[in-house]
Amino acid sequence: QKLWLAATLDTEGWIGCAKMRPSGNRNTAYGYGIVVGMTQIKYLHAIKRITRAGSVLPHRQHGNRKMAWVWSVRKISDIQRLLNDVLPFLIVKKRQARLLLNLPSQYTRCPHRRERIWQRLRTLNRKGR
Repeated sequence: QKLWLAATLDTEGWIGCAKMRPSGNRNTAYGYGIVVGMTQIKYLHAIKRITRAGSVLPHRQHGNRKMAWVWSVRKISDIQRLLNDVLPFLIVKKRQARLLLNLPSQYTRCPHRRERIWQRLRTLNRKGR
């Protein structure tokens, strides 16, 4: 199952960090996550059941596209557990997983390190890269 999840993350997944500025707040916030998007909701529910983490939600539709869904994990403890489980099997997204696993220990200590990690994850997650 770990190999299956790693293959899904490598091919259909996103492992990363989103940068936000909450309204009325001058400070930057970072949201971390694992996301898999596809049109096969049964597959996503299987991931949720097997991992015991995350949620399955509808994804915004654009134009005439088929309805899509996303499995999303945002809880840091679940992210760490899942990435530690699949890390040996990841091929394409191994660097992103390592960066994200490194982040929580640095999270409260150094805002500049968070920014650098966000920039590296953003570069690694660019389409066509």
